[in-house]
Amino acid sequence: MLRKALVVLLASILLCGFAVAEPVRVATSEYEPWVSEKSKYGGFVNRVVKEAFARQGVDIVFEYMPANRAAAMVLKGVYPVSSYWFSNPEYDKDYVLSQVVLRQRELLLHLKSRPLPKWHTLGDLAHLKFGATIGYTYTAEFWAMANAGSLKTVVSYADETSLKRLLSGDIDVFPMEEVAARRLLTNPTLFGPDAKDRLAYGGKPLKESEGYLRFTKGGPLTDELVAKFHAGLAEIRNDGSYARFYAELLQGIY
Repeated sequence: MLRKALVVLLASILLCGFAVAEPVRVATSEYEPWVSEKSKYGGFVNRVVKEAFARQGVDIVFEYMPANRAAAMVLKGVYPVSSYWFSNPEYDKDYVLSQVVLRQRELLLHLKSRPLPKWHTLGDLAHLKFGATIGYTYTAEFWAMANAGSLKTVVSYADETSLKRLLSGDIDVFPMEEVAARRLLTNPTLFGPDAKDRLAYGGKPLKESEGYLRFTKGGPLTDELVAKFHAGLAEIRNDGSYARFYAELLQGIY
């Protein structure tokens, strides 16, 4: 009992001293412009995360690594928190999830010269050839149809590869998060200046996703970190900082 009490007391002391102690390490990965070592402020989401914690006196440092390693490190408690993840029932149970940090839409990109027909289910588009990036979840229906061969799918290892296939006419449709797509298409080292103007975004989203932070389940500081993050997130939403950060995202600063 004495040892347990000392551990709890030490955790409390460390948490209270976050502002002056070593920063909290946050495992993160590369997904521009949301989280990225190459982006200003570390990307939109990491800017929100850092500001929310800072409002509560918690200093953090982002450490970038592949997504699967980030997930494993937080699961084991090597890092107390990771930024950021879409909800996935298969894995969510293994972590403590934060409140929603961001809502994203995956739209169906296509050439303006090849407009999409109106559709209600993916079956309505089964005559078209889709691009997909390996490792992305999309929807359960999408991969079930792709694996069964009822949805013609060309899989790539990177979004830019699928976008190039789309622009060349090798595929008809490519699902991608709209902000990430707009950013990638304006990268002059990857695409010509007319690329973004040749593509259209299907009005109906394939998927709307909610992004969260993952915290170590049962970690000694998890409850306090979650509470502080939520308090800071509420503050930056209420004072307009979140909206300003997002407006700057649309302007392309990240």
